[in-house]
Order: sequence, then structure tokens, then C-alpha cells
Amino acid sequence: MKRRLIYLIAVAAAAGAIVSAPVSSASASVGPEERRDSPGAWDRCEEDEFCLFEDANGEGEMYSLAAPITIPYLGYFWNDRTSSIWNRSRYDVETFTAADLQGRGLSFTPYGAPVNLSLPHNDSISSLDVR
Repeated sequence: MKRRLIYLIAVAAAAGAIVSAPVSSASASVGPEERRDSPGAWDRCEEDEFCLFEDANGEGEMYSLAAPITIPYLGYFWNDRTSSIWNRSRYDVETFTAADLQGRGLSFTPYGAPVNLSLPHNDSISSLDVR
């Protein structure tokens, strides 16, 4: 798992993407990337970013990208975890329910509104293309 996460971060960094991955903590306190039940949870997704959220309404952990990139497999860390998405970037984004840009696709236009995913996409995103 660690090797896959390092590889994913290296690929994203090489493509010029900004990756925000939460850091696990044994502490009982909740960090800024893990806010829950917060009215401003969506606000963590900054302008010009494409953001995946672990829970509905922009809650839970967040993963963000800010440059064109194709991710054929989100890896163990983010595979099948996404429940809401906000595309605040200038890029078209397509997500897929299987690795290698296969399965059911879902498109997000630039500067769109926040979206809570429903079946079959909720907790099913495995790959994506930001272009």
C-alpha cells in the first residue's frame, strides 16, 4: 500500500498536480482535512482544484488535483471511497467505476457545482481523467 501511495503521489507531482492526502493520526482530535458536520466542509476545495470527498456534502477526508492528469487506478488509499465531488478547476473531468478508465463514466464540467454521488457511482470511483 505504501509503495502504491508513493507511486501515485510521484505520478501526480510529475504531472504538476497538487495532491492533498490526509495524514492518519492516533489523536482523537479532527484535523482540518477531516472536518465533519461542518457547514463549510465544501470550502476546503479551493478554486482551480478538482476534489474528491470521502463522505456526502464535502465531508470526511479530501483528495484534490489541480492539473491535467490521468489516474488509471486511485490505489488502495482512494479506490471506492468517494461520495461527493466538486470540480472547481478549468478542466473537464471524467471518473470511472473501474480501473484503466473503464466501467461507468461520469463527467464533470469546469467550475461546476458540488455533487453528492448516487449509485452506481457512490463509493465506486476507481480511476479518473482530468483534461
